[in-house]
Amino acid sequence: MKVGDLAGLRFPLTADTGALESFGVHADKQLGLAQALVRESRALTRFRDTLLPALMDGSLRVEDAIA
Repeated sequence: MKVGDLAGLRFPLTADTGALESFGVHADKQLGLAQALVRESRALTRFRDTLLPALMDGSLRVEDAIA
């Protein structure tokens, strides 16, 4: 599910402001986590795209990185 998919979800309305506030707190945390995971995934992709060619052409070796 993408963040944009949330716009299509329907929730029953409630007058319980405590429930709405609780939902908002939990939803904010989950959306923040999702955004952090997207950033991490992009960073790992850039890291892979930088390292893989060097590993493939032999200009970087795993043994050299361990030492």
